[in-house]
Amino acid sequence: MIKAGVIGHPISHSLSPRIHNQWFDDVGIEGAYQAIDAAPQAFEAAVYGLVEQGWAGLNVTIPHKIAALEIALERSPTAEAVGAANLLTFAGGDVYADNTDVFGFERSLEEIGVSASVEHAVVLGAGGAAAAVLYALRNSARVTLLNRTRERADALASRFPHVEARDWRERDALVAQAPDVLVNTTSLGMTGQPDLELAFGDAVPAAAVDIVYGKEPTPFLRMAKAAGVEKRMDGLGMLVFQAAPSFEAWTGCFPDADRTLAEVRSSL
Repeated sequence: MIKAGVIGHPISHSLSPRIHNQWFDDVGIEGAYQAIDAAPQAFEAAVYGLVEQGWAGLNVTIPHKIAALEIALERSPTAEAVGAANLLTFAGGDVYADNTDVFGFERSLEEIGVSASVEHAVVLGAGGAAAAVLYALRNSARVTLLNRTRERADALASRFPHVEARDWRERDALVAQAPDVLVNTTSLGMTGQPDLELAFGDAVPAAAVDIVYGKEPTPFLRMAKAAGVEKRMDGLGMLVFQAAPSFEAWTGCFPDADRTLAEVRSSL
């Protein structure tokens, strides 16, 4: 029996158990995947408790991705470059950290026919998810990062030579330059959050991607659609595609993520 799960706080909303348990059934492997709620102060103890219980590993979500990197004994180059881990694999009492969010974002771009190597990308937000997005765009000619707090944008951009930080008030002018892809990594516009104030002009981005997902299109993607942006993707693709290499790490089997994405999207 392979035991794995996703750890976060809160975590009850996660679709990951549904996705991974379906994959266990699909490939015929006896396994169980469950959600683990752990507050920040209990995170490390919870992880090593599962190591002792013989679990195969964990996916990691908000707010533990930086802590996951810090507590690991070994780290992948991708996790090091991003500065966060969303995958922990356990073997022989050791914890190995990796980041599959980068792969998940790259594959979600492919779903709408966009390469991760573009002439110009604009990224909104400078939180943990933004770092994975910026690394995924590492072969792009130009990436512009904007955040409401300029200092956070400067700090994150300084880690990536291809990224330039700009003031939040410049966002409309940058969108008007019609970048190849506009990515929203903020929670602005969602329930309980301030609105995302963004003006689209006559020239619009070729593609718009939101890392948030839900039963309905996000406010950001509704604005993009109304403005005439033809290629749009929410965060559901990133969720499913980042899960696939995690499942492979624990089982040796790479699941049919494309079919799963279609099934989950249809059910929502």
